Amino acid sequence: MTDLKNKFDTTHVELVKAILTEGVHNGEFKQVSEDNIELIAYLMVSSFRGLAVPLMVGQHRSPKLDLQIDSIVDIMVEGIGRCS
Repeated sequence: MTDLKNKFDTTHVELVKAILTEGVHNGEFKQVSEDNIELIAYLMVSSFRGLAVPLMVGQHRSPKLDLQIDSIVDIMVEGIGRCS
């Protein structure tokens, strides 16, 4: 089970990393070093996982969950978005 979870985690980080790399390459995101792309991808996946855990273990959905998710997305996009 641990191997499956590690593969799942690695796949998520690699997917987000690929999205970030393409966004930097296309000029949609500001220039970021490869090391920082790896870190940002890991932080993004970890952040969303932290919000998703209560849903996966059957806890009741917080009325603020949508706001929390929207806030994290806004912060991340503002942080990596290209300056106009």
